[in-house]
Parts: sequence; C-alpha cells; structure tokens
Amino acid sequence: MGVINLPTSSYTRRDGISSKELAVKIIKTRQSEWVKELVDNLSYPEYAKTTFPLLMKQLRECETKKLHLYTEKSLIAITALNKSQFLSLLKERYPELEEYSQKKRIEKIVRKINKRFF
Repeated sequence: MGVINLPTSSYTRRDGISSKELAVKIIKTRQSEWVKELVDNLSYPEYAKTTFPLLMKQLRECETKKLHLYTEKSLIAITALNKSQFLSLLKERYPELEEYSQKKRIEKIVRKINKRFF
C-alpha cells in the first residue's frame, strides 16, 4: 500500500493521524502522486466521504496544464453517484484549457465516463 495505510479504525490511522487531517495535508502538497493516493483511498468507504470533496477541490484549483493529468488519475474514482459532479467540474474548467491537446484529452475522458455510465 502507498503512503496512506489502512486505518485500524475508520477514524484514525496507525500513526494516530485522522483520515481527514491526512487528506487535507495531502491536498496541500499539490503533488500529482498525492492525487493518485487520494484516488486510491476512495476505494475504502471510510475515506470516500472525506476524500472525494478534497479531490474535487484539487481539480478545481490545479493549474490548467495539470488538469488532464489529475483527471486521468481520478477516472477510477468516478461512480454513478459522483459522475454528474465530476462532469460539471470538467465542463466548468474546459474553457480555461489553452492547448488543443489538453482539450482533446479532457474530451476523451468525458467520453469514457459517459460510455461507462450511459
């Protein structure tokens, strides 16, 4: 497992840091590998409620040149329940993209999401 280990309870990790505190700490680093860690932790129900809003915040505030990278890493975290929130964020950020290649990558991601949850 990565930096974030499975907790001994749903509220605290083995090292005593709460999952919410840890997620906030990860987001503040703004490093792409931490986005992957957040996404990995979304597979655990005890983290999902706290982690998904932080992931969305990161996608909302990241540099446009990193949006497609973070979005691609986040694909596995998309469920039928959060699909509309995720797609509306991409629609909101799409006009900010300057390069044609970035726009194409976001369009491809949107197609994948829509195909998965048609």
